[in-house]
Formats: sequence, structure tokens, C-alpha cells
Amino acid sequence: MFNVAETFRPSYGKTSLTVILFLLFAPVLNVDTGVRCITTPCPSGKTVSIAFALISGDSILVLDPFNSVFWLAISYVFSAAVLSFFSIIREKRLIRRS
Repeated sequence: MFNVAETFRPSYGKTSLTVILFLLFAPVLNVDTGVRCITTPCPSGKTVSIAFALISGDSILVLDPFNSVFWLAISYVFSAAVLSFFSIIREKRLIRRS
């Protein structure tokens, strides 16, 4: 049975999956691309994830706090949904075996 309170209750699994998803996929760092412009709008910066910035070695300009909070919340909801889905699947298998 699906329980919303249990789905969003913090746990070590949800927290660790949230951190992994956030580091790998959340575009929160503005990095310098080396492009210089005279006119506006200028594509001189791009937003990348923390893992991509560490791997690529780009110079980091700023950590965007709004994007950080937004993508952290999205990562937590996604990890809670994934772990809840696997919990339901495991529960249904146990019921079938009984």
C-alpha cells in the first residue's frame, strides 16, 4: 500500500541517493566558457552540475543558490519516489511467495 508520509520520511537511503543525484545531475554551478562578447545577450557562461565541473576543470564563477535549493528538492522527491517504487515491488513479491 502506498503511504505518502512514509514515502517522504527522511532515511539514509533517500539522503544518500539525493546527494548522488544532486552531485551528478543538478545544474547549479555557473562556469566560465572563455567566450568574450561585445553585445548582449552573451553566451559567456553556462550552468553545469558539480560532478561535471570537477571533471572538466572549468573555472567556477558562482554557485546559484536558487537552483541549488530547487534541484535539491527535485532530487529528494525523485529519490523518494524511486525507493518507494522498489519498496512496493519488493512487498508485492513477498506477498506472492506467501
